[in-house]
Amino acid sequence: MKDERGHHANRFKVDENIKNGVKSFIEAIPKIEPHYIRANSRRHYIDGSKVITDLHRDYVAECKSKNVPFANYLMFYRIFTQDYNISFFIPKKDLCEVCEAYKNSTNEEKERLKESYETHQNEKVLSRIEKENDKKNKDIHVAVYDLQAVFQCPKGDISVFYYKSK
Repeated sequence: MKDERGHHANRFKVDENIKNGVKSFIEAIPKIEPHYIRANSRRHYIDGSKVITDLHRDYVAECKSKNVPFANYLMFYRIFTQDYNISFFIPKKDLCEVCEAYKNSTNEEKERLKESYETHQNEKVLSRIEKENDKKNKDIHVAVYDLQAVFQCPKGDISVFYYKSK
């Protein structure tokens, strides 16, 4: 007699079209350019203003507008967390003024800002390359400081002023 415990054939099978629809929706989510994120990270980041429930709500609305079947929240969550290495990005430091101004501008403003934005992007790449070259050179010691975290602003020598600014 064969032991049949734990084996049964009545498993619910999700339609592959629904799974593919979830995957195509997730892949269409705009990713954040890694300006403040490690350049060699394998994780993709999306805007931190939404959570998975918001994304599922948008997915359901899109499927209903196209009149196609959609996955429930649990299936959406499983695919999002197990099949993709995506995280929600909430910046820990200030965003770059030049990049944000360009990103949030109208098409006409983008034409005006295009040259300075491209120069800024090139300088960013060159700075990163120079920093990596300096790190590899044994004759140079590289120290990187976040001066915004170190310096108090506004600065004052009076103790009451110091504690009021905290």
